[in-house]
Amino acid sequence: MSDLQIVKIVLDKYKIGYHELEEGEYTYIQPRQIRDGYKQLYVEGYGLYPLKESGQLTDFIEFLNGKIVSY
Repeated sequence: MSDLQIVKIVLDKYKIGYHELEEGEYTYIQPRQIRDGYKQLYVEGYGLYPLKESGQLTDFIEFLNGKIVSY
């Protein structure tokens, strides 16, 4: 079982919603905040914005081919 699968199982078990973003061989997981939408980030003063690239994430776990490389 990969690190990515384990993190998803834990988040699902504790009913923590999360954003998942794939960029090539990299996958990013970030817990959803209260006002985030599905695949959308809430930015104070600007509302909801589509999640399109990892540069928009602020509190994430980064995986390379399923293994954690940073958090």
